[in-house]
Amino acid sequence: MTGCTTAVPLISVVIETFTVSREYPREQANSQIASALDRLAGQRYARDKVEVIVVVCQRNDSLKAFVLHQYPAVRVVSTNRESYLSMKNCGFEAARGEVVALLDADCIPVANWLERIASGYNRGADVIAGKTRYRPEHTFAGTFSVFDFGHVQSDNQGRAFAFNVNNVAFRRRIVARHRFDDRVRRNGGCFLFWRTLKLANCNMIYDPEMFAGHGNDFVGAGFIHKHVERGFDTINLFRIAAPELLPAARFMRLGPLVPIGMLISRLWFDARRIVLNRRDLSIRLYALPYYYAVSLVVRTLEAFGGMIAVFKPNYFGVD
Repeated sequence: MTGCTTAVPLISVVIETFTVSREYPREQANSQIASALDRLAGQRYARDKVEVIVVVCQRNDSLKAFVLHQYPAVRVVSTNRESYLSMKNCGFEAARGEVVALLDADCIPVANWLERIASGYNRGADVIAGKTRYRPEHTFAGTFSVFDFGHVQSDNQGRAFAFNVNNVAFRRRIVARHRFDDRVRRNGGCFLFWRTLKLANCNMIYDPEMFAGHGNDFVGAGFIHKHVERGFDTINLFRIAAPELLPAARFMRLGPLVPIGMLISRLWFDARRIVLNRRDLSIRLYALPYYYAVSLVVRTLEAFGGMIAVFKPNYFGVD
């Protein structure tokens, strides 16, 4: 089997349905999760070594009925924990595999996605971080992929610098000991979890061939809303995180200066990675000024959201 030279682990794939339930009309939500489940059914991996778990909100009877009717082999788990990260925690608890992989319901993995996970497992990785990009049917899919998913990359020693929880896999012993922080509204929860595992000395690798195409949920006003909320969530994350997990948390006493500091640090982060990691981000040299301009817009929106969080920390509800 390609990419899997020794063990063929049982892989539990957990798909939470928070994103499709909140960000797409019902018909599109059904088609998004159907695309993901169809691709999983066609994976080049032993079928008896795959467990697919779909986590749905107890109140979402229509989506639950759709999955049960169209995909009877899939395990459907209902929960009254309705936030993005708590639904993933619910999937951790239900999973029986040696490896637990997370995939959002609007993410379509490549045909050898499970093989790439097994390959990382056999190389001794505790965490295998995949590469996520928006699907190319939208004109600006490549642009916003850089700012929404492009922070996931390797350091000089091949270790994963963060991961996206829409495309990542963990050894079972990792999720048996650790969980996402349910207090996190949504954005930043993956980075906090990565920091937790980094401090626990977990072996985390980045595999760009473990690819998933994400639905284009940034269209229209969604682009503005997404990044304002991202900045809002970051400031509230600083409020709840211990300083050893997020060193910036100790600066919360500075109030309105924190979003300004966040703006400066993220612009600097973008400036470096857009050059140093441009091949993985598919950025050509002549396009660098364009991406720097977009960075200024995106990070300013996030700083605005951070200012909202400073003065109105409960402005957005819990997701």
